Amino acid sequence: MSLVPMAWKQHIAQVNRWRTSLNPLRGLTMQRIVSHLETGERGEYLDLTWLYRFVEKRDATVRALKRLRLSAIGNCEWTAKTVPEEQLPPGATLSMAEEQAAALRAEYERIENLNEAIQHLCLAEFRGYAHLAKVYGGDYIEDGIRRLEPIDQWFFLRDGIYGEWKFNIDLQRTILNADSIDLQHWIVREVEDPIDEIALIAFMRKNMSQKDWDGFIEVFGIPAIFLIMPQGVSPDDEKKYLEVAEGIIGDGRGALPSGSDIKTAGGDVRGIAPFKDHIEYQDSQIVLAGTSGKLTMLNDATGMGSGQSNLHEDVFNALAQAEAAAISELFQRSIDLPFLSRRFPGQPMLAYFDLSQPDSDDVDAVIEHDAKLSASGRRITTGDLEERTGYQLEEHQPSVQGQGYPYPARNKALLPNRSESAAKAEENLLATARKALADAVAHDMEPIAARINQILDDSPDETLQADLKAFFDNEFPALAKAALKDPAAAEAMEGTITAAMINGAIDANAKKGEKA
Repeated sequence: MSLVPMAWKQHIAQVNRWRTSLNPLRGLTMQRIVSHLETGERGEYLDLTWLYRFVEKRDATVRALKRLRLSAIGNCEWTAKTVPEEQLPPGATLSMAEEQAAALRAEYERIENLNEAIQHLCLAEFRGYAHLAKVYGGDYIEDGIRRLEPIDQWFFLRDGIYGEWKFNIDLQRTILNADSIDLQHWIVREVEDPIDEIALIAFMRKNMSQKDWDGFIEVFGIPAIFLIMPQGVSPDDEKKYLEVAEGIIGDGRGALPSGSDIKTAGGDVRGIAPFKDHIEYQDSQIVLAGTSGKLTMLNDATGMGSGQSNLHEDVFNALAQAEAAAISELFQRSIDLPFLSRRFPGQPMLAYFDLSQPDSDDVDAVIEHDAKLSASGRRITTGDLEERTGYQLEEHQPSVQGQGYPYPARNKALLPNRSESAAKAEENLLATARKALADAVAHDMEPIAARINQILDDSPDETLQADLKAFFDNEFPALAKAALKDPAAAEAMEGTITAAMINGAIDANAKKGEKA
């Protein structure tokens, strides 16, 4: 049966609706936080994880870290990879591995909320653990997984810090009435030192400091103002004088009788307020925990086009790469192994789920390698290209002019009345000519490409467009003229034509010999 029937989901929704009436931030003290952390060490997470939810929503630093980490993991792409051919176990073949990979890819494509499930597992970094319930497409496991249902953290208990997980559907505070779960129907990720444990204490300290800061501003933010009345004011005129003085103080302008004076008090006793430094220190502790020690996230400058913005992006990409590797291993153990064991009984595991961030340099290298191979009439297979680049490829009908490229075999139909050896020689010549011409054109354009790359590397974002326009208006004509003055492409073409003439003469002499 489906592990998460509709009635079960409806019950969870009703319990959560009741739970939302409880605000754990009301009357929150450090003593209560310590108590929640202690019960969490015993495996009772109900109040602790409910408090985590409110901290993640109310604390700007925690929310920013959460969004940045989820965004970085969202940039990762998944695929089904095969074990490298040189690492295949005895008796296994590459075709067997590719067949397993295709089946595994189809199985994951059936999961309708895979991205949501991956992001829920990422939240274990903040909350300590995350549970996904496997929802099958039919009445049996063999029907395949249709969903990986995320379940809120406060619905779980365990007997001690390393005890068995219990499903606490009625939100009991003990494990007595909780149900044991069969781990073959669940995916569970645990993190021993979650970010929210540190963020919770910092959140409390920041709020205490903010409260004191607000009180400090209320007392000392606006200095007390005193008006000194001139000498000789009669008791009858004193009341009128005070009314005029209060109006002047209220809107900050007006006139007072001669001899009046204004004094302020309190400004000299305020001193240096330590509250901002204290709050920033708590934020630094949260960032330190959330970025694995990358304090540059707070200390370094940021800005559009600045190097620090790229540095910050690199920090979260590195964190996402490590987290993606952990999630990949979890899926391999919880989904890949049981699925492949059922689908390919008796075979070793030759394919696996992989979640990772695409490396742009590697992708560019693969595409460039494929382009170079195409000059010789060979191509990387579509499956390998999709796996290595992460792109989904589609068929493209080439133009009439390029129909013979990069498939020299098609040129045979365009060359009737030719011997097989002559056609083969012409095909080899065409392939060699294409490669030589491509290399020569790249050589001619190298100075221009180098200058453009220099502009792209050195120019800030706000002046990049103007710098490129200035290059094409001022520098490009001279560089293009120099490239056309003695181009290597012309030499390559001349060599190709010469080789073609020699091959034609040899072919003609061979035919004369055959006639004789």
